[in-house]
Amino acid sequence: PVLGRDYQDVLSLAPGVTDVNNTGNPNIHGARDTDMVTLVDGVSTTDPFTGYYGQQLNIESIEQIEVITSGATAEYSRAQGGFANIITKSGGNEFQGSFKFFLRTSRLDGDGSGIDTPDLRGGIGEVEGFRDLSFTDLYPFLSLSGAVIKDRIWYYVANEYIQVETPVNAVTQAFVTRTLGYREFGKGTWQLNQGHKMAFSVSLDRTRSENQGLDSQTMVESGYVFERGGPTYTLKETAVFSPAYLLESSISWFDN
Repeated sequence: PVLGRDYQDVLSLAPGVTDVNNTGNPNIHGARDTDMVTLVDGVSTTDPFTGYYGQQLNIESIEQIEVITSGATAEYSRAQGGFANIITKSGGNEFQGSFKFFLRTSRLDGDGSGIDTPDLRGGIGEVEGFRDLSFTDLYPFLSLSGAVIKDRIWYYVANEYIQVETPVNAVTQAFVTRTLGYREFGKGTWQLNQGHKMAFSVSLDRTRSENQGLDSQTMVESGYVFERGGPTYTLKETAVFSPAYLLESSISWFDN
């Protein structure tokens, strides 16, 4: 029962995790929303300045999400609430590809989108022209994976484009807020020998939100634009020395 295309939409399904203000920064067992750390392949993508999530992820690139709410072992740190442990996909010997496309538009949903009952607004009706607003949500996804050299070198790439337009009834005016962005992910995996594997991944997201800061007393001309995003580069090596000894080494550079 996931409503949305962000990895944060999955976190609140775990027991003890809530996100009442829908910011993508959940509370875990009553801890502050800045007390959660998101780990992607073992590397933190939490903004060290604000304590909130620092990067959106291409949801098609996620293999597994684990929410750790209590009893975290010594490999986790720097969080009093909990952790979101995310494992990304890797390529294999067989070539695989997928394309997905999600669409929502006023041509199909014009009468009901954004319309709430009058009692939610104290009996105040909707502004004239609200139902005439045009909006379109687009979510195309493309992913490809395969082998450069079978049993030795593999690749995985995923591309996502986002356009979200939301009609808003502000009682005195009606307007559309729009978010444009893209999320790219690529990973190359190299099996050096039977006991050593190295993986290099690049994750990039860009988001531009328009018509921000508007309400019933702020006209559309006074809205502002908010932009965020940046790349994350991660190099990870896994070495198996014996059935009892395993070493994982990671180095990452994160910029938002």
